[in-house]
Amino acid sequence: MHMRDLLNNIKKGKKVASIFTDMDNTDKCSTGFIGNVSDDFVVIKHISPSGKYDGFLLKSMEKIYRVDFNGEYENRVQYLYRLQNQNHKEIAEKYSSLILDIIDFAEKNSVVISLELYNSGHDDIQGYIKDVDNERLEIRRLDDSGKEDGISMVNISDITYISCDTENEIVLDLLFKSKI
Repeated sequence: MHMRDLLNNIKKGKKVASIFTDMDNTDKCSTGFIGNVSDDFVVIKHISPSGKYDGFLLKSMEKIYRVDFNGEYENRVQYLYRLQNQNHKEIAEKYSSLILDIIDFAEKNSVVISLELYNSGHDDIQGYIKDVDNERLEIRRLDDSGKEDGISMVNISDITYISCDTENEIVLDLLFKSKI
């Protein structure tokens, strides 16, 4: 079974899954409900280990080497999520690209987004969407203290990972809005 088919089956079953993408740290995974799936990317409705909403992740399909589901950990996280009445908004499939869909979601909901470029392994840019078209994205950059740190313009095709409205981005948003 192809990875895309597996992820779509898990999505249809409304089950939590753990997605493994870091071969240098095989204990690390991202756990949550499967959102939209394409040939190139998957959107994960991320959930913390304690069952709390933790935003959205966009991961490259080619980096996924393992998917766990129906296990004790995934069932526990899903149970805690339901017990705490947590929920994720839906990311509309408006474009032919999941990258553009999640960027549109971040822009419309005014949430902080973090971008990885060229498979760097870390967040290269974090901030608010300023402008976007089919080829380029303009970000109002935030530093780690939540202070504005200029503007970045990137090619959409250079983006390899996105996190949106996770705990890290929520902290930056709070710091920015508090004007510390």
